[in-house]
Amino acid sequence: MKIALLPGSLPYGSPRRMIHAGAWTPFRDQAERESECRMNGQNGFQSIRKFLGYIHFLERTILVVSSTLTFMGICIAVSLRYFFRQDLFGLEEILMILGFWLYFVGGAYGSYTRTQIKAELLDFIFSSARIKGVIKSVCHLVSVAMAGCLCWWSVEMLIFGLEKGAHTPVFNLPMATAHIPLIVGFFLMMVYTMAEFVDEIRGLRSLERK
Repeated sequence: MKIALLPGSLPYGSPRRMIHAGAWTPFRDQAERESECRMNGQNGFQSIRKFLGYIHFLERTILVVSSTLTFMGICIAVSLRYFFRQDLFGLEEILMILGFWLYFVGGAYGSYTRTQIKAELLDFIFSSARIKGVIKSVCHLVSVAMAGCLCWWSVEMLIFGLEKGAHTPVFNLPMATAHIPLIVGFFLMMVYTMAEFVDEIRGLRSLERK
């Protein structure tokens, strides 16, 4: 059953609507499409936040495990050396690999929480929030470039070590176990510093609106 369009029932410029089988089937208007786009965007942001949550959980797990094992290894080495006059041969290799994971993943997590040790003098030199924001943005951009270069050099070092078959002298562990945390750490530092740079730019734009 099809009913013709009722004259004067639609506002000027609205899409044509037809009645089929006694029920309305209107086209979606602009507001509905914008609402759906916002919902899709929110779903996308939620997926990104969920993925980043997994990354942060993995970082914290690596920090807890590596720091605990490093502490236990040092305690064992000290106990054997000073109480039993013995030495656990090759323990330094294990502690070196754990130290690489602890330091570089810890540095990346510090970039995420923005709790790095800083020696900033901008608050004492400049009083304008806009000038301080511009200088911080430039510093963040330089930090991103430096982290990107270091990440690239770490990848080259990893490839070089794999080609040469580099390994530790005692346990014959591949040196890739110590090279991979450099890549992971510098890459995450670059990503987190870029996010900090974007936040600084947004802060400058909000100052301009004021």
